[in-house]
Amino acid sequence: MKKLRKFALLAAVAIAAALFASCDYWGKDWYETGDSENAPLNGSGVSGSSGSNGTPAASTVGTTQAVYTSYDSAGGYFNVGGGQYRTCTLVGNSQGGTITLSNGVLADLTGTYGNPDGTSGSSPVALAAAAESGEIRIEGCWTVTFNGANRSYSYSVLVTKNLISIRCTGSDGTKALFTAGAAVSADHADAVAGGSVVPGSADDPFNGTRWGSTPSNNIGLFKFENGTFYRYTGHYEAFGPYTVKRTGDGYKVCFGFLEQSASGSNSNGSWDYWNLGYHTLTIRDAGATEAKYVVEVTLTYSGSGNAVNGTYDYSADYSITYYKVTE
Repeated sequence: MKKLRKFALLAAVAIAAALFASCDYWGKDWYETGDSENAPLNGSGVSGSSGSNGTPAASTVGTTQAVYTSYDSAGGYFNVGGGQYRTCTLVGNSQGGTITLSNGVLADLTGTYGNPDGTSGSSPVALAAAAESGEIRIEGCWTVTFNGANRSYSYSVLVTKNLISIRCTGSDGTKALFTAGAAVSADHADAVAGGSVVPGSADDPFNGTRWGSTPSNNIGLFKFENGTFYRYTGHYEAFGPYTVKRTGDGYKVCFGFLEQSASGSNSNGSWDYWNLGYHTLTIRDAGATEAKYVVEVTLTYSGSGNAVNGTYDYSADYSITYYKVTE
């Protein structure tokens, strides 16, 4: 577990450094194709926590329905097979279930994730925490084959407490990453409190706002406008979508999504990592002028030997306060 924690926290440092770098680390080419060169994984002074305490928890009994809606028109919504699907529906729990892509320009796609029939060995990665306070949750990482009328599409699907990401790698090596905000679940007691907010809507408290690292910063480093996140590097550059959700602490915006992967082997066996990192700002209410900044990483790990297979959540809390730019 120390190896996993170190990798995730160093990845968080690299993700934070990439956001503030003046070079075009997350330019439009990466956003459209997923291509990037990973920055060196080094840094110190970052604390983290494991969402699963080192061991994947048992899945819950029963099922729930979680519905994700993409508002990222620039990214083609959930653009699997060119279908530009706006809706992704999961029915099941963290052990397994069905996944459906719908509301697109092509026919719906369906697939199965995890291990829904209860047999052993059919899930490629052990699963993370499945329930909190008796709620049925869907969290984990799986390889999913979406079955269409004429062909199938194999993708990686990552579900966290904040969002869902669907990742593919083309035959030519190019990558695509489609992300949508927190699900609205029919069975969650806090469906309203934990549900997603449409980015750019009247209910989005981040829409049209800029945020700086000092109270006197009258330009800001981050800007959120109509569902698109902008970074300031002498001028504002668009760097992809953002998501907003309601939490027990107020409102949380997730932005600057970046994936990294690595594999290798040693005397103990072989291993593979895949992690999704993103930045967050959390405000107490819609009128707040201060926000807490955190880098979050969800890491999936599989391997042989001494590997602890699973999906784990980490956060790099820099104890940084960001301030809303007021005109």
